[in-house]
Amino acid sequence: MKSVTTAEIAYFMADGKYLHLMTHDGKDYILDRSLTDVGEKLPPNLFFRINRRFIVSFDAIREMIRYSGSRIKILLDPPLAEGEEAFVSTDRVPDFRQWLNR
Repeated sequence: MKSVTTAEIAYFMADGKYLHLMTHDGKDYILDRSLTDVGEKLPPNLFFRINRRFIVSFDAIREMIRYSGSRIKILLDPPLAEGEEAFVSTDRVPDFRQWLNR
């Protein structure tokens, strides 16, 4: 068991039946919770669920890249594992933009 403050959390990533909590210093913890459960307990001004697999901290967003249509790719810090990508779901883009301008 390890206690982690919200200030330490960079993002959450669902991977099959596992939920990873990644800290800003690159530590990866496995949680026995769903992404929905975790998201309900996080401060909405600091964290945003960009899709079914990711909840990201405002401070973990390193860069945003616009793709065709309204898709947005998010580069995170610490970076995702090789081959992993984080996109804002098309239906969440308007709320994401509003969240960025908080």
